[in-house]
Formats: sequence, C-alpha cells, structure tokens
Amino acid sequence: MFVNTVGPLDAKIMLVGEAPGVEEDKTGEPFANIREFGAGRTLNQVLSQAGISRAECLIANVARERPPGNKISFYFEDKGCTVPKPKLKEWIDLLKREITLYNPNVIVALGTTALWALTGEKKVGELRGYVIPCTLVPGKKVLATYHPQ
Repeated sequence: MFVNTVGPLDAKIMLVGEAPGVEEDKTGEPFANIREFGAGRTLNQVLSQAGISRAECLIANVARERPPGNKISFYFEDKGCTVPKPKLKEWIDLLKREITLYNPNVIVALGTTALWALTGEKKVGELRGYVIPCTLVPGKKVLATYHPQ
C-alpha cells in the first residue's frame, strides 16, 4: 500500500523515515506501529519527552511502499544503497516537492536512508544531533538522528 505523508500542512517540523513496515502497509500511515516495541510507539515517546506533539509534525518516509522482506536495499541498484532505482527516485522527487510545498523549518532525518536522501550523507552516528544543510531542497535544515526502531 502507498503510504502518504501525514500531519498539518503548516507544520514547523517534518520527520522523515526510511520506508513503511507491516503496520504502515496495512494502515497507509507512517510510523503506525504503536505496539510495545514498534517504531511508532518509540517515536511518540521520544517526541513527548522533547515536548513535541506528534500531531504538530509532518511525517513521511523516503520510500512510500514497504520493500519486500522489509529490506530497503530492494529499492537500490547497488549494495551500498547509493544508486536508487527509478521507483525510489520518484518517491525522492515527491519528498522534494512536499518539502518545498509545506516549507517546514526543520526536517528530522530518522535513520541512514532518510539522511542520505536529504543530504547525501550516511553517517548518522557521526552527524546525530547536528544541523546539516539539505541538498535535496537547498536552504532547508536537516537534523540527523537514529531511526526509532
């Protein structure tokens, strides 16, 4: 199932993850897995601890359909996951249009794939917590952090 971006169109914060999982594939909503160890639940908890309501954020994924076997590498031509297949290129273009249209103040890259799509960087561990220039939409700021899963 295609998973759309959700949240208020005037949100100041945009959260971008990697790809839908099983629950997201069922619901069509990103980070819908709120079970005990689900990424959606963890995301909600972390946002709450930071004093941010999930309802205030735009939430998207780089890939808009669940990859077979939940392996993002399916959407890449190479093992290093740097050469996207045409479908992933389409979704990255969609993400670019959404960022341009909705104009969030900051984009939070949740994990390596999101960080790569937004900045061309892949070292989340080294860049976590830093504000990095967005290469997908120049002029935008990206905050790198780990995926909540």
